[in-house]
Amino acid sequence: MKRKSLKDYKEALLRETALLLATEGPDGISMRKVAKRVGISAAGIYKLFRDKEDLMIEASRYASLEFKNRVLQMDDIKEILRATIEHSEKNKWIIRYLAMKDPSFTKSIFKDIIEHLENLVGNRPKARVMFRLASMQGMIGGKEEEAVIWDLIDYLLNK
Repeated sequence: MKRKSLKDYKEALLRETALLLATEGPDGISMRKVAKRVGISAAGIYKLFRDKEDLMIEASRYASLEFKNRVLQMDDIKEILRATIEHSEKNKWIIRYLAMKDPSFTKSIFKDIIEHLENLVGNRPKARVMFRLASMQGMIGGKEEEAVIWDLIDYLLNK
């Protein structure tokens, strides 16, 4: 049976760190906790990442790229916006952390998604507003507000 190399653990480390970051925030992450969840020693993580911050930034990028790649495969505007609301709701910490630590990366993710929406909608300002509405709804929440957001999106799509 072949033993796993440290690099074989990298994706699992990124996935588990992103999950912890999304659910517990930056303060809820420790190298030992991540290592235990993946089945590697904490010392092994340091062979792949400089420190906890490096791991969290890479995990945030990983989660954001996964989201972007999933959305870019969609061709239904409302499906994209629903996915955006869900992602923003579940990954508030990741979005905030990455926006603070690597704003240019965050902007590039948003830019690619907005361009995709623009191609579907045919109007950049509408695409930007709809994406921002969906993102804000996910971050803030509230069922009454969500109904209003969908009314606004319907209005924009039909205008």
